[in-house]
Formats: sequence, C-alpha cells, structure tokens
Amino acid sequence: MLIPHGMDGAGPEHSSCKIERFLQATDSSEHKVDGDNVNLQVVNATTPAQYFHLLRRRVVLNFRKPLVVVASKTILCLPAATSTLEDILPGKTFLPVISDKKVKAGEILKEVTKYPNASDFLWSQEEHRNMGAWTFVSPRFNNLVGCQLRYVGRDHLGSPATCIGEVHRQESIQIIEDTFN
Repeated sequence: MLIPHGMDGAGPEHSSCKIERFLQATDSSEHKVDGDNVNLQVVNATTPAQYFHLLRRRVVLNFRKPLVVVASKTILCLPAATSTLEDILPGKTFLPVISDKKVKAGEILKEVTKYPNASDFLWSQEEHRNMGAWTFVSPRFNNLVGCQLRYVGRDHLGSPATCIGEVHRQESIQIIEDTFN
C-alpha cells in the first residue's frame, strides 16, 4: 500500500496517512529488535532507488506480508531525492534502517556511549505529539538502548495539521530551532 504522508503545509486532508495507526497494528516488540518476523512492515522510501530495491526485495523474499510505504508528496519534486541508473543496477541493494537484523540494540547503545557527555537524546518529528512515530519509537529506544528520549515537535492536536499556512511555517521553524539549539 503506497500512502502519501508528510507535513507539507497543505492542510489536514493532505498531511497524514495516520502512520501511528499502522505502527500500532504491527506486532513489533518493545523489548527486542524485530527482524522480518513482524506481521506488517511500515517503511519510508525517500529516493527512487530505495523504492526500487524495496520492491525488488519484496519479490525475492520467501514470504508475503503486508507492506505500507509512506512517502511525502513534496519529495517528488525535490532534486536531492533523486537516483541515478547506477543506484539500481546489480550489486546495489535496499539498505533498511528500521528492523535491520544486522543492527542490534547493543550496537546503538555502543554508539550512544561514545558520547559520555551527552545527556539529552531527542526525537524530532513534524507530526503532532499524539501522531507520527513518537509513541512507537520512545518505548523501544528506552527499553532497547536504555536512554530516555525527549520529544521535539508539535503539541497534541485533534486535527492532523493546521489549515493556516503561516502557522504551519512558524511551527516548522520552531521544530528545527528546538532540535538544533
């Protein structure tokens, strides 16, 4: 299933595929790293090559499970989100980030411990706090890595997005400032 998802300022009807609902529908564990054994895979491919390799990987796997691909519509016109023909030639593969069996929680913890003075770990997202991946990622990061995440993003809201372009723009600027300051 290919669903548009992204806070692009086009209003509530165009902003959210309700990714949090798909994540809630998975049987992913909060206490161990999942492999391909989850009942539903939710992915975000940001380049044509990633999308190609994602679909190719689905064909060669010896099992079929539902796949939800969420993607921003604005990325379709973004020059940085392009791929060359070389990116899809033999020898290249899809590089999963989430649910990569090769990445263990202990490895993430090892990376985190490289920064002994770091005391603040952030999860930054465009979606409102009660939407997006925050409620999915936070307990897993805490349980698997042993660090508490701090949320940076929009406050709770009943609607997926504001209808006022200037408010959206100001919120987006604030998220970036809060993330990097």
